[in-house]
Amino acid sequence: LRLSSNNPVTYIAEPWTRTTQLAMSGPGHGGHSMYMYFYLNGIYQGLINPVERPDAWFASTYFGGEFEDYFAVNHHELSWRGNHYLSGDPNSYELLLEIAEQKQLEEPANYELFRQLCDITQFADYTILYWYSGFGDGVDNNYYAFMRPETLDGNTAIGLKYYIWDAEFCFSERGGPPGNSVPWVPGYYFSKDEPISRIWQALYENSDFRMLFADRVYKHCFHDGALTDAAAQRRWDIL
Repeated sequence: LRLSSNNPVTYIAEPWTRTTQLAMSGPGHGGHSMYMYFYLNGIYQGLINPVERPDAWFASTYFGGEFEDYFAVNHHELSWRGNHYLSGDPNSYELLLEIAEQKQLEEPANYELFRQLCDITQFADYTILYWYSGFGDGVDNNYYAFMRPETLDGNTAIGLKYYIWDAEFCFSERGGPPGNSVPWVPGYYFSKDEPISRIWQALYENSDFRMLFADRVYKHCFHDGALTDAAAQRRWDIL
């Protein structure tokens, strides 16, 4: 993190997003981490925060099967930074993006196929957390994702799951409109042509998904939900 007089460092925002994903979506939906003091040759170098990396190894640990069963990808896999397919067969992932690009998910058959390829409930939770935190470092810039197509050994398919990564720019005006001083909803979810925004734009056309999204907002942001003020503050205080 860049330390300056107007950008105080907490070393908490990023692990807060991971613990919040766990609170919202359940076991296996966020990486565990810890704090450590780092010394090199006996000389103190600073505070570090090792974390589980949500790739195919992570997926097989939490959701069963073998490393080889999973396709995993991280940010900017289709951008100028190059191909970041991490492992596995990308055919199902590329089919998912192809369907999303066609934007015809109001058709029940298309929506049902898409639901088999994408864990839409987890995607809704990911999006709600992304917006809630005001994460200002690019919608397709920081994430890991994985999925498990149907396998020959009988393991059921697991739809694509997204994990927030490198989320230090939370709860700040970074990335927002000029003069903005509060967390903001990233408009590029509705305007960009990149994997996450493409998936969102396609799903948003389906009324069943919009109702599911509203239900997840209600679950997390009201009563004793993970994003109520008390629950969010409690996780921050623990960290």
